[in-house]
Amino acid sequence: AGRVLELLLLLEEFWSSLRLGAYQLVLLTNVSMATRDFASRLLEWMSREKAKQFDEHRQNPFEFKYVELCQDIESVHALGNKPKVVLTTFPSLQVGFGRNLFVEWATDPKNLVMLTDRCTPGTLTHNLRSFIGTPTPWYVELSLAHRVKLMGEELL
Repeated sequence: AGRVLELLLLLEEFWSSLRLGAYQLVLLTNVSMATRDFASRLLEWMSREKAKQFDEHRQNPFEFKYVELCQDIESVHALGNKPKVVLTTFPSLQVGFGRNLFVEWATDPKNLVMLTDRCTPGTLTHNLRSFIGTPTPWYVELSLAHRVKLMGEELL
C-alpha cells in the first residue's frame, strides 16, 4: 500500500495544480477506504512538510479532493464515462481488479497501462514490458478464470 499512497499524494497534487478535474482519479482495491483511514492516522511518519501542513492548518493529506475510493469494479463503472486514471493493487496483473480492468480496457487504443513497479518474470506486466520499443499492434494471450455458481446435481 505504501507505493500506492505515495502515487496518490503525487497525483492529488498534480490534479490540484494542473486543474485536471476532467479526469477522474480512482483508487480501486477492496480495502481502499481502510487504507486511506489507516494512513491518515500515521501522519508522524510523513515528511516534515506534510506534518507541518497538518499542524498549522489541520489539513490531512489523505483527505483527498480528487481521488475516488472504489472497492469493486462496479463502483468504477458507476462513476460514469469520464476519462479515468485508475490505480490498482497487484502490479503483476496476474490477479485482481487490475487484471480485470486490463482485460476490459486493453483493446481500446485510447487507454494506457502505466507500470509503476518492477516486473517479475513470467507475469503479465513482464510480458507487456517486453513490448516496449516494438511496433504495434501487440497481442497478449491470457487465460481467464471465472467463478460459476454450482447448481443442482453439481452440488452432490
